[in-house]
Parts: sequence; C-alpha cells; structure tokens
Amino acid sequence: MARFYLLLAAMLVATPVPAAEMVIVNTNAGGAGLNDPSPARPEAGVNGGTTLGAQRLRVLQRAAEIWAAALDSPVPIRIEARMVELPCSPASNILGQGGPLYMAWNFSNAPRRDTAYPIALANALARRDLDNGADIRIDLNISVDNGCMDGTVGWWYGLDPADPGPADRYPLLPVVLHEIAHGLGFLSSVNPGTGEYYVSMPTLWSNYLYDQQAGKHWRNMTAAERAASARNDPYLVWTGDNVNRQLSNWLLGILRLDIEGVRGGERRLSVATAEFGGSIPSSGGPAAAVVTVNDGIAAAGDPPGTFTDGCEYPFLNGNRLQGRIALVDRGSCTFVEKARNAQEQGAVALLVANNVEGTPPTMGGVASDITIPVLGITREEGARLKRSPAGVASAQPSRDETLSGTRAGCMRMYAPASISSGSSVTHFHSEATPSLLMEPGVSPGLGDQLDMTLDLLRDLGWVIRAGGPPATANDCAQRPLP
Repeated sequence: MARFYLLLAAMLVATPVPAAEMVIVNTNAGGAGLNDPSPARPEAGVNGGTTLGAQRLRVLQRAAEIWAAALDSPVPIRIEARMVELPCSPASNILGQGGPLYMAWNFSNAPRRDTAYPIALANALARRDLDNGADIRIDLNISVDNGCMDGTVGWWYGLDPADPGPADRYPLLPVVLHEIAHGLGFLSSVNPGTGEYYVSMPTLWSNYLYDQQAGKHWRNMTAAERAASARNDPYLVWTGDNVNRQLSNWLLGILRLDIEGVRGGERRLSVATAEFGGSIPSSGGPAAAVVTVNDGIAAAGDPPGTFTDGCEYPFLNGNRLQGRIALVDRGSCTFVEKARNAQEQGAVALLVANNVEGTPPTMGGVASDITIPVLGITREEGARLKRSPAGVASAQPSRDETLSGTRAGCMRMYAPASISSGSSVTHFHSEATPSLLMEPGVSPGLGDQLDMTLDLLRDLGWVIRAGGPPATANDCAQRPLP
C-alpha cells in the first residue's frame, strides 16, 4: 500500500445509509470550517443546520448518502473532509480537491495482479478492511464564502437538486459529489507532466486509458509516452464497456457553428465549448449577427493586447452587441472576464478566436453568473469573420450526428495541450454536452446527478446498486486490458 495524505486527528460523524455505509470524518479544527459556530446563513440555503459549520456539514452528509445508496460495499467508506483555503481569485480558482488516501494491490480477490486499486474499491473487492483507517480525503475551498470569485458571494448550501440557488452563489453539493468520486477511483494516479505513477505499481486506470493515435493503452507505455499522451487531445479515450454503452443516453451531437455572410460562402465550423456558461439546446440555437468587439484599449505586455480581446469594459461598440454574438480574440485576460464583459453588454453568445494556429482554444474557468454560451473557434475562422462587412455575418449553432466529447465511438478524456494540474486525464472531456459531473469544471446546474460517473466506476469493478438507462451498442473499437 502507499499513502497519499497524512492522517489527521478526527471526529467521526456517522451517516445512516441503506446500502454501503459512508462516514464523514470532520478534520477541521474547532471553530473553523465544518465546525464554524457562527449562526447559519439562510441566504445561503436552509438545510437544517443551525450553525454555519453544521450547514456546511449537512451538505457533505447528503453527498455521502447519495453515494452510499448507489454503491455496494461490505466495508464502511470513511471520508476525511475539511473546508480550508485553496487558491482562488477572479482569474483562477480551485473549488475542491479529493482522492484516495491509499492504493492497494495483490490483495485477496483482486481482479488484476500487480495493479494498484484505490483503497475504498480494494476494500469492497476484498470484502474486508485492508487499512483500518480513513479511505478518502477531500478539501473544499472555504475562500468561496469570502467572495474570492468574481460574480459569486459564496457557497450555496441548499440540498434540493431542483434549486441550484441564486446566480451569485455556487452550489456545494455537486462539488462534494465530484470530489468523492475522485476518492472512489475516478482518477489516474499518474503525474500527467512526467507520466510516472504516483505509486510503485501500474494503476487500474492505466488499463482503460487508450491513445488512438499512439495505438497503446497507458499501461503499455513508457512514462515519457504517457506524458505525451496526456496532452494528446482528441486521441485519449476511455475503453470501458459500461461507459461507451451509455454515450447516446447522455450526450448530444457535437456542436457546430453555421456561418453565413462571409467571403467564400456559407461555412460550418468546428467549435470548442467552455467549461462554464450557458448551454445550447439539442435543436441548436437561433441565428444572430456576429459583431467584433472593440474594447478601445490595446493593453501593453508581452504579447501585447489588442482592441479586440474584450478585456476592457465597457466596450467602445457595446451598443451594437445587444441581441448579437460577440467575437473576441483569446489573450490578455481570462475567458471568464471576456464572457462577463460581453454578457454585460447584452450579447447572446460569445465567440473566442484562438490567437495561435491550430484547433479552437480549450476554455477553462468557473463562473455561475455567466449564462450566455461561450464557444471557441480557430484563429483562421476568427480572421475570416472580422473581414466580413459589418452586420452581415451571422452564426447559428447546430449539432451533427457525432456525439459530443467522443471520438470513433469512444468517450474522450480531458487531455489539453497544456497540462492542467489536477484536471488533465482524470476527467471526462469538457466538450461533453450536456455537462457531466466529472468534467474539469463542475456545472452549477448538476444538482445530485451522478450520470456516467457510475458507469466508469462500474468499469473499474464497483458493484453499482443505482439503476440507469438501458445500455446501447458499444461502437468503440478498443477494449480495456484484461
């Protein structure tokens, strides 16, 4: 076994559940985080907690109940949890982080030899407690309650999945569900920058990850090959049968953008979708004129900014954006800032043109107040739109038959060209539509949804009690290693 985190002195809080038993282990010090004695904040969601700490803890207990009802394990699953300060600013933030405390291998009943399993799964398979301690560790960002994110005043502690709270509060429940899933095994346990395993044994995850361009599973790669594959979008895919037999039940077709009024005639563009912002309905969206933003300032720097990066507000031509699609260039500020500025000026959607050659930009970020769709296009197509006569070009989102977030019938995993620490490889691809629980950014509207997260855990070996849609055909040509 190998341990990922140091154990802390803990107070156990039992959670009664009908299937597996999950126990929240509160590791906050007295008076802090989950033990904060301040009066509950009703404006942050009434859930039965009479103090702020109890209000927070009630969300964790509800998440534990949801997961426990979905799983079968004869061994209690203990989750160390606390609320602490994590990096958070208007430019970037971490809502939470989580993972297993141990990995175990070559235990009794292990389906694969010389393969590292997350300890909660190893306990369930072995039918006994192999570590006699906590199994999962999650940290949640208390700084969100201090308004560290633009447009967000704090967490939402409500428990009703149909009520995600006001736009200026971020729901905690789906974030806790997400982090517990990492602890149950939804993670690679591989350093994506170096390709090295964090433990001295190949991980279970590496039997399922496959690079369609390299033609190899991660387990059969060298560390250098894994490091390269971690950046090899769109070729990194999941080969598990349960996930790939559910794709059509959860995903819509790939989003495209139909463009009219540009030189060269009508065009259909491939686009990237941001990890935040509003969604496009399955039937597509209405056509609207495309207006290139002029923010009036070309900011200094290396590289310098442009008048069209959308980073300065208000825009000089903001009066032209009402009911139209704003076009900006990538760079000089965050994608969230660009989207918020365009939304404030009345735009119905935002197009972000890449500032380098190649594919549309991968756009990360968290912003519960952004309600307009945010789409990325290539540098070439952005330049083509800018050259069109003012007010002539129009765009209309549409969907084709290929399912979003997939390639050749396989579920894609998140593998952007630049490694995203804590996100690369250990999530479903952010282009999956509608949003899934285990994308890099947790959508505020997910509620208590577990979606294909259950199917991936079933691929790994968990016995899942919760039902789901009937399985469909698996069109992925690759299968996991035995």
